[in-house]
Amino acid sequence: MSALLLTHQHLPGVTMICIEGDVDATNHLRLQAYIEQVRQQPGDQIVFDLSETMFIDSRGLRVLLDAHTAGVRHGGAVHLAAPAPVPARMLEVVGMARHLPVHAGVDQALRAALSAAAERPS
Repeated sequence: MSALLLTHQHLPGVTMICIEGDVDATNHLRLQAYIEQVRQQPGDQIVFDLSETMFIDSRGLRVLLDAHTAGVRHGGAVHLAAPAPVPARMLEVVGMARHLPVHAGVDQALRAALSAAAERPS
């Protein structure tokens, strides 16, 4: 298991959160608290950079889905970016792409999130 490292960056209407390491039963609540702490507005778009996420279990996926659900209630959304092979497979198996967008790269996810943030009424 690799340690969980969380970092973020704020852009207009978008919060990008980079998740490095594993997300599982031992630390999913830490991820949830981090999201709540760094999200600027309830309706912000959130981009999760999953390129350095080596593993994510069902509890971690639930945290991402809950962040999306909370955002949608206020006009926001979650975008998943560049998932590494194991998390990508997990997203595929559980059908997460039916509920939130999964982008091949961080740049694509940021463009989509920034565009959605710009279209959101003030």
